[in-house]
Amino acid sequence: MKRIDLHSMGTARSRQAGVKRVWFPPATLFKTGVLSALVLVVLGFLPTRGATLPAGFSETIISGPAGANWNECVGMTFEDNGRMYVWERGGRVWFQEYGWTSWSLLIDLSEEVGGWRDFGMLGFALDPNFRVNGYLYLMYVVDRHYLMNYGTPNYNPASNEYFAATIGRITRYTARSSDGFKSVDYTSRRVLLGETKSTGFPILYESHGVGSLVFGTDGTLLASCGDGASYSSDDLGSAAETYYSQALADGIIKPKENVGAYRSQLVDSLSGKIVRIDPATGDGIPSNPFYDPANPRAARSRVWALGLRNPCRMTLRPDTGSHLRSDGNPGVLYFGDVGYGTWEDLNVCTGPGRNFGWPAFEGIEVHSGYYGANVANLDAPNPLYPASGCSRYFYFHDLIKQNTSVAHPPLTGDTAPRSLAPGFTTAAALLPPSTSAPPARRFPAACFPGTARSAACGIPAAIFPPGTKIPISTLTLARIGSRTSCSMRITTRCPCLTS
Repeated sequence: MKRIDLHSMGTARSRQAGVKRVWFPPATLFKTGVLSALVLVVLGFLPTRGATLPAGFSETIISGPAGANWNECVGMTFEDNGRMYVWERGGRVWFQEYGWTSWSLLIDLSEEVGGWRDFGMLGFALDPNFRVNGYLYLMYVVDRHYLMNYGTPNYNPASNEYFAATIGRITRYTARSSDGFKSVDYTSRRVLLGETKSTGFPILYESHGVGSLVFGTDGTLLASCGDGASYSSDDLGSAAETYYSQALADGIIKPKENVGAYRSQLVDSLSGKIVRIDPATGDGIPSNPFYDPANPRAARSRVWALGLRNPCRMTLRPDTGSHLRSDGNPGVLYFGDVGYGTWEDLNVCTGPGRNFGWPAFEGIEVHSGYYGANVANLDAPNPLYPASGCSRYFYFHDLIKQNTSVAHPPLTGDTAPRSLAPGFTTAAALLPPSTSAPPARRFPAACFPGTARSAACGIPAAIFPPGTKIPISTLTLARIGSRTSCSMRITTRCPCLTS
């Protein structure tokens, strides 16, 4: 019977005494996804022994190395020959040959990995040509003491520094073919992303850090990362509980990135993104949506999708995508995005530049704490400033791309440039085609007189005649005169428009 991995992360601070192996008979295979499964779970959350498995299933508990408990194992993967790999949050990767019961240590990065709060080594992947080149890839949060002091007289391999600003990193190592790919040549190390403190995934609080590594059908490497913002407040930048000031002083973030959760909407930031890179160099791929040929290692050159909060786990749907990098189609990605207070997301990314809306939207609904906040995008200067009372920069929520029948002043065309306002159109656009749009209600004529005029504005003003069906939580923005704009929300109450 064939086996594959269904990731199950469990709680970050739990101890795992074993893993549960569930075998799927060949008759259960389906074309669009799973061949069969090996499920990693915390023993304390196993089904009761009285539970009956479906016909054709069997169960085996797999102990850790030397029969001991697992030390926070967070994922597993397989080779075609049946060799199984399990990686632990603290920075170790173990493997077990098919049919064996013993484990061997493949690599140990525990000295470098910062395994605290929700962090650690959460991503691992084997190269599609692993049995030829021996390449393996690891994604982890770097311990701050290691980041700031390694290679200097101040470095102490026994020291850790937690609850402080640091970065996430993607590193490649080579397993030795001479011993059957059972050990790693540590001198083969190559940092693909995060080679300096200014080029990694910013880690500015206790969560929303690194996630998964996945190979696309085209051989590109994709990685998910959270926004690095606070989960304790509406983080619009300079949140007191975060490590933003330390990160600014160290160069971990630039001043334009001190926008809290809105880093997810900043194209030239690695936070809150899925990135797509060349596994040989770490450079962005020319078919990426915001690729800059003059700077292939810039954040914008690496971004594939954006608008994410905490996309811990991601996988590629089998039998999707192109084998040519130039097609810009690595395949369809499925990933979970941890919610803030209301919605937990399961997202499907079908193409380049998809914007999943966070923090302006949580799930498919406007987030009131973020959407209305005037947070400036310093990469989006207003060319009319200072004329007519214009602000110097556009706000992030001004740049959300939506359909409109009139031009967005002073920008040409009907929407903001793709480089500033990528992809997100409406909340309903996040739903797959087979899913219905958000519920709509019909408003009486007395509630919406329909006498206003269309106006060019930051996000489009929509005019609805009496009796029109309008999706709940539709947002409009209208310009009044030459200097004033007001944000209006269509609600279920009369009057329908409230400032």
